[in-house]
Amino acid sequence: MKVVIVGAGSIGFQLAKQLIDEGKDVVVLEKDPVIHRYAGERLDCKVELATGTDVEALESLNLGEADFFVALTDSDEVNLASSYIVGAQFPNLMKIIRIRNLEYKSINVIERSVVGPCLVVHPPRETAESIIRSVEYGAVGDIYEFADGEIQLRSFILLKEQSKIVGRSVEQLRNDSAVSFLIPLLRRDGVLRIPTAQTVLAVKDTIYIVSEQNHMGKLIGQFGLGTEDVSKRVVILGGGEIAITVGRLLIGNEEPAVKKSKEKGLLHSLARWLRKTVSIQRYKLKYIEWDYDRCKVIKSRLPDADVLNADVSEESLFEEENLTTAHIFIAVTDNQELNIVTALYAKNTGIRRAIVLVRSKQMHNVAASLGLDVIVSTGNTMVNSIMRHVHGDNVRNIQSLVDGDMEIIELQVGANSNVADRALNEIRFPEINTIITYIYRKEGTILPSGSTVLQADDRVIIVTEQNSRERLVQLFHNGSEKSAPLSAKRK
Repeated sequence: MKVVIVGAGSIGFQLAKQLIDEGKDVVVLEKDPVIHRYAGERLDCKVELATGTDVEALESLNLGEADFFVALTDSDEVNLASSYIVGAQFPNLMKIIRIRNLEYKSINVIERSVVGPCLVVHPPRETAESIIRSVEYGAVGDIYEFADGEIQLRSFILLKEQSKIVGRSVEQLRNDSAVSFLIPLLRRDGVLRIPTAQTVLAVKDTIYIVSEQNHMGKLIGQFGLGTEDVSKRVVILGGGEIAITVGRLLIGNEEPAVKKSKEKGLLHSLARWLRKTVSIQRYKLKYIEWDYDRCKVIKSRLPDADVLNADVSEESLFEEENLTTAHIFIAVTDNQELNIVTALYAKNTGIRRAIVLVRSKQMHNVAASLGLDVIVSTGNTMVNSIMRHVHGDNVRNIQSLVDGDMEIIELQVGANSNVADRALNEIRFPEINTIITYIYRKEGTILPSGSTVLQADDRVIIVTEQNSRERLVQLFHNGSEKSAPLSAKRK
């Protein structure tokens, strides 16, 4: 597979690195000499110093051999123009275009205007929907959804007072639980690892729990991990497109993109919509934005929201504006350091939950070490979205964790694939750090054992290392050759 990427900024660099690690043929175009040099020294691929609209440079890339053209610069105009140029010459080439500043409703118009297959990715929308998933469940840890929301993986930072879970082993917790679950990942002292049944949980551990969505509330209560109560008052710091999109989704001015497939998935989507509809009137939004012109934009698009034109660094602001009674504080400015500092201050004043937006792996690790409830990475959200499309229909979801080399991938079993009609312990899975967590099929959700037989169209949720992704994708892909039996490595 050949992928041409225009733009070697944080998202383009991260995408290129993941594709290179999978053995893909990657070419990167970057116009900034400093960024070009940085990428060229760190990426094991061809990095050209050129713009995405340089026709001569584009012609030299042998785009006729490419499978994907991905435009990820910071300029919507350049991304669109380069895609129009490529579409005119290579109409069958799949174009993926990053658009930041247009409203979400304009995306369909863009996709129809570009010649040939085209997909528009919208960072504000993708990031806002990630935030909304957390808010809907009370901002109790990061949330990753699989199988149309039927299965969730959620992270929780263990605090001293959570004695129901601290000091106990993974095996003890599973034996005492009334509902099934797994703890496939644990972060301790900044290192992400796969725990064993004998691993004893400690204060400041971050644990990742995977279970059926309708069991998560019981597990949270059983382990004393918090509450899923929906908040009435939400404070949002920032007035950019992400902040506005979050507000519009919360109060129902826009509907989240819903992926429907199977009957049970449709029922989950309906239940989620009903939950949102019931809670729409409960949300009371207050924005804090220092730029007066942006305040006017917020008010024009969210007439029912309170908009405060103020500097969040003013010491008396939280008390004078009665912000401390809010339940959730969402910091989504372009300054990730400001987001982290103000979120910490908000929690110290009494606000129960804090969601912060970060743009780098380093700041994600800092935020996690400080105990902030939910950390959303724009880059990681975008790369995960693009990777799902690059890998094809049998890859239903990919969630790479920012602070490590692990990821959760949802794969659909192809009828003629290497794994169809075979027991898990007969399949040659990657032997190190690979866990088959759950299987979702029409009849219901399965917590599998080694003897569980995979069926066509099963959706399998796997925790694995990022460098094992390509091998897994090929196993589940239709037409792959059957391998010799080998017991699946499950810890």
